[in-house]
Amino acid sequence: MNRRKLVRIFWEQLEEFIKDWQENPFRWDNERSIQFEIANRVKSAYGVRNDLMHLGYRCDKLGGRFRKEQLYSRVRFEQKIYIKRKRERCCPDIVIYDTIKNPKLPPDSDWRKKINFPMLMVCEIKFKPFWKKGYHPKKKDNWDLEKLKALLRQKDARHACWLNMSCKRASSGDGFPKPPKNRRFKIYNIKLPSIRRQ
Repeated sequence: MNRRKLVRIFWEQLEEFIKDWQENPFRWDNERSIQFEIANRVKSAYGVRNDLMHLGYRCDKLGGRFRKEQLYSRVRFEQKIYIKRKRERCCPDIVIYDTIKNPKLPPDSDWRKKINFPMLMVCEIKFKPFWKKGYHPKKKDNWDLEKLKALLRQKDARHACWLNMSCKRASSGDGFPKPPKNRRFKIYNIKLPSIRRQ
């Protein structure tokens, strides 16, 4: 499966999940359950053949037992990534790795080596339940947005996604704004559909 198709599948699965969440907001009660659901949907849509990467790294970990080609999952959670910022480490909620020939280090290498395995997608999720105030993406101190932009700038990630979900009713409409125009970096600010009086 080529890169374009892998990325397209991610966007499709994400938007399908958003619609399911809007219909059943109590089904996923925290950020981790949302992260897990999206990643599992993406992995399932990729299938085993496209999720598993066969990489020829000799592994001296675990007593040197794994000395041949290893299998790595393309879709990962909170992977430690090097970032050229004041804080040198970040852990995006979902990372989807790219497949390239002969990368310098494996996906699970130490971030302190300052070389990242190439990524197709990095995704950050912010979830605010009913009892919390909404998240404001325009604040200057927004670390999630900063790290996504930095990973795109340093060309370690091809695409990025910031999903801001608030358990509040939209004042009008379906709570799902028009899909973002930027193909590389999409920001979704999602609310529950409004209740219109008739």
